[in-house]
Amino acid sequence: MTRRKAPSRRLPPSKPRRFVIAGLACGAVLAAILGAEYTLTRLQAHALALDQWKAGPGDEVILRPAADGPVLSIEGTDREGMDVYFSKATLDTGTTQKLQTLGLELPGADEAIAWRSVYPEVSGHTMADITLLSPQTGAEVRFASTAEGPNAAIRVTVRHATLLVKLAVLQGDMSPSAASEQKGLDWANGHRVLLPGVFKVAVHVKDGAYLLLVFPVREPHSDLYLGNFDKFDKLHAPRRRLAVREVGVRPTDAEVYRTYACAAPADEIWWRQGEPAGDACATTPRLFADKLRIASDALVLTVEGTAYVAKDGDFDHWVGYAWMGKNPIIVAIFGPLVAGLVGWAALSLKGAFTRKK
Repeated sequence: MTRRKAPSRRLPPSKPRRFVIAGLACGAVLAAILGAEYTLTRLQAHALALDQWKAGPGDEVILRPAADGPVLSIEGTDREGMDVYFSKATLDTGTTQKLQTLGLELPGADEAIAWRSVYPEVSGHTMADITLLSPQTGAEVRFASTAEGPNAAIRVTVRHATLLVKLAVLQGDMSPSAASEQKGLDWANGHRVLLPGVFKVAVHVKDGAYLLLVFPVREPHSDLYLGNFDKFDKLHAPRRRLAVREVGVRPTDAEVYRTYACAAPADEIWWRQGEPAGDACATTPRLFADKLRIASDALVLTVEGTAYVAKDGDFDHWVGYAWMGKNPIIVAIFGPLVAGLVGWAALSLKGAFTRKK
């Protein structure tokens, strides 16, 4: 009679092997949790459809143009003359040569200059064109609304580039006072040149300097356009707008933007670490500053295009993240599930150390 062999018992895995299995299980669970959390919290670019951003007293609008070229054009209305003050500037070579042909001697130093009306009664409308020249890495233009007594004013500051500012007064109505409109060029050293307002003046403003545009009223009717004419699609006529890599509104003494946008393709997901800004913003025209308006001691900027957008330092996340936030039931289920998986992984790891062979 043949004796049946007793079935062999599978020996439990050794302690080192149990440790490896438990460690791999814990790592897989944690990797899944971290991967899900990282995916859900990604930032996503979205469309801005002529959004209006307001920069109040103490705020500044910061633009980083995508390329050199026209930045701001002002078309003044009749009897709304504008004076311009430069913290530090030099006359353009062409303007200097024209003035020298009139026998006028001009200071050659880079210093404060004022271009202002000699008489209080003005009838023409002031034209100003501001162009960005020789932009370097991080070139930007800053706008801030200030009040000069009862007059509205805009301070324009340039960083890492040069601004070319062209000024002139076009003839307004044909009243007797129209012919007497005159501008004066005043230098900080006391030198003065009187010119007819129709005489075109061009001034260079270098890195770190600013110019102050002062209007004779609190809320001017002059039109302020950003950029140049752009035919952006086949359905609309060309209009002015400025392509920017990034744009934001923030207090002048702070680092965090109240509102900020970094140009990007529509619906693009930000997979990298950190937050999109600076050179991470798209160089191709994706984001546009459309128009600037002065209203009650504030600047109102119109923005459109596609970008990563942040408010008070918080960027808009991927739509899946927003969807979870709007579905508390999903969050309620997901939280305990994650807690349970973490607890199971911890117990498995603990068991690898305590279980006997």
